[in-house]
Amino acid sequence: MTKKNKKKNKVKKKKTQDTGIVAQVLPVSTTMSSSPTLAETLGDKLDSLRHSIVIDPATKEAKQYLHRTQDPANPHMHRAIVCIICDRFIIGTETIHKLTKEDIGVHSGRLGVKSYEEFYQTTLKDEVKRQYRVQGLQDMLLSPRSRKYPDGYATCSICYSAMQPQMACKKTPPKFAIANGFVIGSFPREIKFLNKNGQRLTRKVEDDEITDTLKAVSRFNVRYSSRSGSTTLEF
Repeated sequence: MTKKNKKKNKVKKKKTQDTGIVAQVLPVSTTMSSSPTLAETLGDKLDSLRHSIVIDPATKEAKQYLHRTQDPANPHMHRAIVCIICDRFIIGTETIHKLTKEDIGVHSGRLGVKSYEEFYQTTLKDEVKRQYRVQGLQDMLLSPRSRKYPDGYATCSICYSAMQPQMACKKTPPKFAIANGFVIGSFPREIKFLNKNGQRLTRKVEDDEITDTLKAVSRFNVRYSSRSGSTTLEF
């Protein structure tokens, strides 16, 4: 090879090196894309929709049932809801119906003291009648523990269905009504009795001392009768 050809080859190599195209290769990510997929987006929307349609209303309804026992006179206290007809608790999710004084008054023949005494052939003591007296409905056997709302007294579903206007002519009271043989009264807070020497004694009764009080009375070998409706207690 001549000197001339060597020079030409060197020039060609230089040109090739100078005009070479350098390709920049970007790094390929091996991790998944952070943007949500279509399935994930639809899932989130379905969860949100389920919350607004099912869970939120259910939570709201549960809070309403939880707070319906709040005492209107003292919102920090809770008091059980009691039916005015049967004196039983209205618990859980049972519907609280309302009966006005007028609604109850038309059933006075079924719930009255007079009809109770005639049927059971007894005379209720004034102390017992006071325990089932509601203001404005004094001659009837009702629960004074029942809560009065602006639109009437709290009533359970069973009694409400038995207190419809068309049933006012019936002689028998509702199945679980106080007037249907459930005038049992409360245990007296004071017991008055005579001992064997004829001396009159009075014993106060506390809730946790009822059994001890009865034992103390029985030791005097006397008979003490307290008629509460159709029940007679003897010691």
